Amino acid sequence: LNLYKEGKTLQEVAELVGKHKSVVWRICKKSGIVRTVSEFRKGLKLSRKHRENISKGLNNSEKTIGHPVKDIVTDYKQITPELVYIIGVLMGDGYFTKYGIGLETIDKEFTDEFERCIKVQFGLKSSTYYNEKEPLVDWRNGKTYKRKPTYMLRCGSKVVKDFLQELFNYLFVETLDKQLKIHFLRGLWDSEGCYSKVANQVLFYTKNENTIKIYSNIIKNVLNLKGRYYKQKYNNVYKYYFGRKLQVQKFFNVVKPTIQRKVLIQ
Repeated sequence: LNLYKEGKTLQEVAELVGKHKSVVWRICKKSGIVRTVSEFRKGLKLSRKHRENISKGLNNSEKTIGHPVKDIVTDYKQITPELVYIIGVLMGDGYFTKYGIGLETIDKEFTDEFERCIKVQFGLKSSTYYNEKEPLVDWRNGKTYKRKPTYMLRCGSKVVKDFLQELFNYLFVETLDKQLKIHFLRGLWDSEGCYSKVANQVLFYTKNENTIKIYSNIIKNVLNLKGRYYKQKYNNVYKYYFGRKLQVQKFFNVVKPTIQRKVLIQ
């Protein structure tokens, strides 16, 4: 309410508090402080009648709009395994939307785990959509390729987005203890990792140099595994890999990846 009284538009208030514009409008209207069109266009202060009505529902309404995290658990800023998993996913296949975070993948168990972590950490529900892809025609040879359907998850909350963006850096990852780094690694590997059954190798791909360095550091100093990486010249993608039966088994036993098709069947 205070933001609106200061002259900000409904859309500006909605973005600042992480609510839909219609929710902000209903709260302001209930409190009797919605500006008329002429007031908004002329940039006038609230009318005397509006000012008189402000006190009627100010206390209750202000708790609603003044605390954008009302639907979020109060201790959502705690550093937990769920939180660092979310950060790991966002540094891989996950992404930030205008008002929240999202993930698109062909593996439903991946979106299910991402949704579970969001629910545990923030107390928020996410929306998941099933997206059937149209066949892709290769312009080079005219062949048609069938594409796998994907699951798209969206969690709309600017509060969540802003909080996660504050932690979206490699310095934060370096401050984590060893156990939390493993949970971070699981989210990152669920996004960018894979397992080669033919070569019996654990693989990881990324275009980000900082990402490959933090991944390599955790593999070496937390899991005590030996691997190597290099930059592929033809696509500028970094590839990290390691093999050996005991190393591969240790990785899957400790990290416990989410996606079943990527898991070593022992």
